[in-house]
Amino acid sequence: MNQKQFNEYLEERKFQSSIEDQAPEYFYHVEFWGGFFNEEYKHGIKNGCYWFRTQSARTRYINKLKKVEQEMDARHLGIHLAEGCHLTEKPALHRVLEWKGKQYHLSYEMFYGFEHSTCTYHMTWKWTPGFNCYIPGHEIKEDIDYENEVKEIASWITGSFEHKDEER
Repeated sequence: MNQKQFNEYLEERKFQSSIEDQAPEYFYHVEFWGGFFNEEYKHGIKNGCYWFRTQSARTRYINKLKKVEQEMDARHLGIHLAEGCHLTEKPALHRVLEWKGKQYHLSYEMFYGFEHSTCTYHMTWKWTPGFNCYIPGHEIKEDIDYENEVKEIASWITGSFEHKDEER
């Protein structure tokens, strides 16, 4: 299923009988990106997210794309894998920054299936005020002294999880 088909599927599930006791469904997800999708490579495959019911179906699809990548010398095919019952929304990082008396709510979407610890690491080291997290219209760090002029009001993470067992 691609992103559109998966969203339609989720909408359809919402309308099923509320009496029916449903366990969350387990999905095998893959997200693709990279130079493999540059316009010079005419393979007709779209980047983005795909969900599968079985691990073997996902593996077959990945292998098909890797074969095309190799045949076309279309480097690089970026792949992010996730699986589980928690893949209906992407985790997101959120910050509220205040500058010159005005507050700005900023958010940054992560890949499906990113664990809470990964999101926390990203928020702490890779998406901080003045470093990949900018007030809209001020993406050049020299515009604003983020250390002295900008105050962080709040920060939080949505849609993430953490595995209980370490040996997956």
